[in-house]
Amino acid sequence: MLNEKLMEILKNERQEAVTMVTMGQKEPHITNTWKSYITVEDGRFIIPVGGMKTTEENLKKDSNIQISIASPEVQGFNFMGTGVLIRGIGEIKREGNEFDFIKSKFEWANGALIISIKEVTQTL
Repeated sequence: MLNEKLMEILKNERQEAVTMVTMGQKEPHITNTWKSYITVEDGRFIIPVGGMKTTEENLKKDSNIQISIASPEVQGFNFMGTGVLIRGIGEIKREGNEFDFIKSKFEWANGALIISIKEVTQTL
């Protein structure tokens, strides 16, 4: 469920941080990646994993994940700059097609975070 504003942000050449949130036992856990690391395929994000051990453990217990991506160079509701909140289902794979694909692009990767996007909401 990718929308036009999300695609504008992803296509913008400026490198942006991406924040990902999973639920831990007692509190949310936040980790980051770079926008340029995201591959979009069939309504999913495929992201290289180098660490993300806590994220992986959290996803095994609760596969829900939220992602925030923003860009100051994409038009928002009222001014330049916008962001989106993405809700999805995540899992980390260490073998298979997605992993092989990520490993071919990012030699350092030891896994592939696959996020099936369920909802995208523009926030700015």
